[in-house]
Amino acid sequence: MGRKKKAKYKKHNFKYRGLIVCGECGCLYTAQEKKKIIKKTGEIRKYIYYSCTRKKKDINCSQRKSIREDRLEEMIKKEISKYEIMPEFRDWTLDALKKKHKEEVRDRNKIIETRRKTYNMILKKIDRLVDMKLNEQITDGEYETKRNSLVKDKERINKELDQSDTRADRWLELTEKAFYFITNLTEAFNKGDFKLKASILRTIGKHISIKDEKLTIIPSDWLLPIKEEYPALEKEYLKLETAKKLAYSGVSSIPEPICNKWRGY
Repeated sequence: MGRKKKAKYKKHNFKYRGLIVCGECGCLYTAQEKKKIIKKTGEIRKYIYYSCTRKKKDINCSQRKSIREDRLEEMIKKEISKYEIMPEFRDWTLDALKKKHKEEVRDRNKIIETRRKTYNMILKKIDRLVDMKLNEQITDGEYETKRNSLVKDKERINKELDQSDTRADRWLELTEKAFYFITNLTEAFNKGDFKLKASILRTIGKHISIKDEKLTIIPSDWLLPIKEEYPALEKEYLKLETAKKLAYSGVSSIPEPICNKWRGY
């Protein structure tokens, strides 16, 4: 008799395994594939179910129900739709933010110019201080004290110059990427493969949990302005009936709440 061949282990790439935790015990949710025979046709269908691993022995977790993947995805879509924005609103808001960005660049350049003048003045003071020491006009102790103070000022100004030079541009770039990401978010999720769906969920959620068959997503910090401000802003936008009316409605003022909040992220 020949040896029996061992059954090959089939590896599953479950979309959301490792991304969701139990809202009661904090353990990860795992997934498993189950088969079901349809009595009428005899067809065998495969379903994926997610459930709490309940690995923490010191916690008596009551979350024992499994959630089928298609139902889980409906819950995910409902949650991520809270962070989706209209394409028209995106374009309108980005246009306003770009106009504001130009104003900020002008202000930034003035600040940079002032800081550079300050930086050059500090360098001159250090040079004069060296001359005074060489001419024995001050003691070594006085020289060290004054020089250390000036060097600290020089380093501080230099750091401020570096930050001023890139922060505004980086902020606008990140905002544009964020706005494009959350436009048509549900459609992207529906059409995406399992990698894209997992990536969307990972990007949207800082903490994702399930408790009593309810999904909760705590959003990433950069999404907070959308969660808190967008619904009211969308209502304002929808009140504007025509593109011409947009041009005369103070377009740059309405996105201000999002504009201001986004700078912290």
